[in-house]
Amino acid sequence: MHHSIRFLHVRLLGAALFLLSGSPALFAQAQVGYTGSNYAGYNAITFNPALLAQTPYALDIHVVSVQAGFDNDFLGLRNDGFFGTKTLNASYDDFDDFRDRALIVNFDGANGGQVANFRLGLDVLGPGALIPLSPRSALSIGTRYRSMINVEQLGAEAARLALDGFEFPPLWGQDFESDGVRLGAMFWAEYMVSYAHRLYQNEEKTHYLAGGATVKLLQGTQGMYLYSDDLNYRFTNDDIMTLTQSNLYYGHSEGFALNDPLRNFRFDDLGIGADLGLVYEWRPEGEAYNGKAGQKPAATDRSATRYKLKAAVALTDIGSIAFSRNPKAFDRPEGSVDIEDWDITEVSIDGVVAFDDTLIGRFPQGQQTAPRSFRMTMPRTLTAMLDYHVVEGFYVGLNAWWSPRSPDDATRVRNTNRLALNPRYEMRWFGAGVPVSYQELNGLDAGLYLRLGPVILGSANIFTNAFGAEVSGADVYLSLRVPLLHGRRVESTETGEYNSY
Repeated sequence: MHHSIRFLHVRLLGAALFLLSGSPALFAQAQVGYTGSNYAGYNAITFNPALLAQTPYALDIHVVSVQAGFDNDFLGLRNDGFFGTKTLNASYDDFDDFRDRALIVNFDGANGGQVANFRLGLDVLGPGALIPLSPRSALSIGTRYRSMINVEQLGAEAARLALDGFEFPPLWGQDFESDGVRLGAMFWAEYMVSYAHRLYQNEEKTHYLAGGATVKLLQGTQGMYLYSDDLNYRFTNDDIMTLTQSNLYYGHSEGFALNDPLRNFRFDDLGIGADLGLVYEWRPEGEAYNGKAGQKPAATDRSATRYKLKAAVALTDIGSIAFSRNPKAFDRPEGSVDIEDWDITEVSIDGVVAFDDTLIGRFPQGQQTAPRSFRMTMPRTLTAMLDYHVVEGFYVGLNAWWSPRSPDDATRVRNTNRLALNPRYEMRWFGAGVPVSYQELNGLDAGLYLRLGPVILGSANIFTNAFGAEVSGADVYLSLRVPLLHGRRVESTETGEYNSY
């Protein structure tokens, strides 16, 4: 049995490293770089629904977008070669050899209070459409599938022990706390309707304000939480573990299985969600401004970029989903997790069912009074934008995502906080940007996005992973759409003649 528990850790680490190297089942965050573009169209709903009100599109038919990413601050893959390919293709005697030669472990045994954080997920925007209703308003409808897995505030000592299958003598015989550790996993679909409308424009048309909202029907497929705000443990050796006066808040939906996220795709676990946003634009020359000397857009031109400065703010992913609880997965309150010299060679945790049975066998208190359902909170995120129109076609933007921690909320998932500087060049059928961002787990990222007509490719950290010393996160996205732009009308200040193209 002891071999099975050690094998589980090896499998988990191996899976994480595979994800780290670029697997498509990774962590996602709203298309860094591209969602700040004036040509984001339908995709802008993931950042701020108010951005739909002023769009260059007569119709934007969205086919599919897939974004994936992984972030962590504990393990890195040595980046010998392009994206660590040389490291991954090398030969290793066993997992210990792979760990020692291929991995960078962020652990300092002399520095107490270290924590480890892991996040991974997938975001798929399904078929949808952006439909402008007038020069003042627009409507969009669409679908979305998302998965998120968070491990937060895990004591670095526990992470180090797990990495070594508990065979790490420097940490034996010591008492550790891992307060605030949590695992959150949620898989769900969204059925969305968005509406954006111009709320205000002054008489000189130099100040513009729009608002937008998205309403979502949420369909949960799987959910799980595991949280402790008082976890006290000690490993005597790699076989014996002690837990002292701890608690564990734990639950998952029926049939939960991480390797089959669509297993319970049914209309049993539902919720309501929403996004709310505002956009302000300063247009120093009113409708005449487009940043290009000698020309101004016609007053009826709906494809023109008229602002010199744009500011936007939104609160996204408001809401929650009520999941039916598996009766074997329930909370253990204050002090009920208490066991001296637990021989973990008798434990088999090859899956969620075995883990449930192990907990029930050792800590049965509370099963009879466990609620029949639990509610998982969406990854509430405050987004903000400040965008400066330098000259015709060239922009510099500052985009931010802030997903606050909720220490008392055990049942939630959370986005990665990020601040991104987004210099970019964009035309009607082409756009390119090089977002440089700072995010809370990996630090500095440098990425790239390209818009080539109906195809968008991007990554928040492609340059970081290509040329950095280690790979500790990955992000990539692809979008396919059928964009139909408004005809453009421009007036020459010399001739006064209109030209359309």
